[in-house]
Amino acid sequence: MEFALFCTRVNFLAFLLALSSPCKFIQSPMDFGPLKLLQTTNTASLDFGRIYFNTPSAVPRPQSPEEISLLLSLLSASSFCEATVAARGAGHSINGQAQALNGIVVEMDSLPSSIKIHKSADMTFGPSYADVSGGTLWVELLKETLRVGLAPRSWTDYLYLSIGGTLSNGGISGQTFKYGPQISNVIQLDVVMGSGELVICLPSKSSDLFFAILGGLGQFEQTLETQMNNKDEPTIKDEMQENTSLEKTDDGTVWVLGNVH
Repeated sequence: MEFALFCTRVNFLAFLLALSSPCKFIQSPMDFGPLKLLQTTNTASLDFGRIYFNTPSAVPRPQSPEEISLLLSLLSASSFCEATVAARGAGHSINGQAQALNGIVVEMDSLPSSIKIHKSADMTFGPSYADVSGGTLWVELLKETLRVGLAPRSWTDYLYLSIGGTLSNGGISGQTFKYGPQISNVIQLDVVMGSGELVICLPSKSSDLFFAILGGLGQFEQTLETQMNNKDEPTIKDEMQENTSLEKTDDGTVWVLGNVH
């Protein structure tokens, strides 16, 4: 007990001496010298295209849709602040669409990933679908749907893309010839408008907004949540590819199908 008390006093004395010392202590990694570290704003100024490099002024990482709504409503209500706001998912835009020069880039991947699968036992009760947050990656959705024997109807050939991002571009893939692009398999969208208003839109409710959002390159809103159709996972398996979903055509050709939402 006495030894522990002695060590505590020694450490405290060393701390006081360090504070009064004229030596300059390292305060951050930048104090090492010419070491250049990418900051958050610099990361948000990059995308997959590597054509444009627009550095934003702020990069918020919201934890809920309400935080995004609050941000946009404050900007909309302010008569002194004019800022460009862009949503950034996995950063795979190719022409700077997810960048905002001196503006605000909202990191959508900070939102909690939410995937709710609704499997229909009978089509008379409606199709199976998934309720997914916009920042979720397609690969995450695929894994969850396969757990219950379902698969997205249409998906991108590269799965590490955000669902909200591909829906804003259309979502063309190898399944498009049969099930249409991803935007043709959306049932409902939960979005936040530029004014900060949270809106639920369907083909039968706010239809103009619904169809303007899908493939609209994010010009009208930020997609927070979406509902998309699923299909049953094909049961035909290839002996060499046990974990791959397959479907056999009329001419006997076996095609590898993607699972998309």
